[in-house]
Amino acid sequence: NDVPVIGSNSGGIPEILNNTEALFEINPSSLQNRIKYCLNEKNLAKLKEQQRIRKNELSFDWPQVILKHLELV
Repeated sequence: NDVPVIGSNSGGIPEILNNTEALFEINPSSLQNRIKYCLNEKNLAKLKEQQRIRKNELSFDWPQVILKHLELV
C-alpha cells in the first residue's frame, strides 16, 4: 500500500522487515527517534523503496508456482 512500516527490534519483526532503519528498541525514546527519522522526506523515500523491494521478495505467486511444477511433470 506504499505505507512505510516501522517495528520493534524483537520477536520475528526484524526478520520480516529485514531493515535496521525500520527498527526501534522497545522504549519510548527509540520509538520517538524512529518516527522523527521517518519524517525526513529523503529517509521516508528510502524506507519506502527498501520496503517495496522486501514486499516483492516476500510475495508468493501461486499461479506461477503451479505452472512451474506442471512444466516439470
